[in-house]
Amino acid sequence: MKHILSTVILAVLVLNSFGQEQLMRQSIGLQFNDDHIGRNLNLTYRKGTQKWAVYGGIKYHLNSNVHDNAGHSYMKRFYAEEFHQHFGLKLGVERTFSLKTNSSELYAFYDFQFTRAITKATNYSPAAYDSSGNVLYEQYEFLFGPINAFENTLGIGGRFKIKGPLYFTAFIGGSVIYITHGYYDPKHKTIVIGGNRNWEFSRMFGVGIEYKLK
Repeated sequence: MKHILSTVILAVLVLNSFGQEQLMRQSIGLQFNDDHIGRNLNLTYRKGTQKWAVYGGIKYHLNSNVHDNAGHSYMKRFYAEEFHQHFGLKLGVERTFSLKTNSSELYAFYDFQFTRAITKATNYSPAAYDSSGNVLYEQYEFLFGPINAFENTLGIGGRFKIKGPLYFTAFIGGSVIYITHGYYDPKHKTIVIGGNRNWEFSRMFGVGIEYKLK
């Protein structure tokens, strides 16, 4: 985490030497994100000035079921049990640093994502021994929620022209995640022992396509 943040800060200082107008003032983007709580697709609208831009839109959480005994409570374990839990919020700010070409640019960004869903994981615990002395494991599924995740990411990215108004973008960053929930889930009859306000640190990366409007 420290290495990621150090890289981001260094990149911003180096990129600050560039100072041309950004490639696009308005755009619509479709992106794939791999972040702390899981993976998502997001659709955003972006609007900028000469060097700064803001964006906002919706994210759609992609469900996956984790099979391990890593002991993580939240990492990659968010799950949309109900349809509305797939949807979340994505907002952000960019500072653009143009390169010497007219078809690419770099940017530093702050990204905020909000998700409210449950956690789901399939775990295994020792249950018995067979006649040869091998350990037999019992599979069980743990469900708990709802849980709120507030993901805050600082990072760097690049935007590269494909053809006409179509651009490819890629980005990476370091994240601080604030997670809140209750202690008891009456629907699944599960409890969480420990604090219900937690901070975790992770990384986020993604790729996407942007369509230039202006």
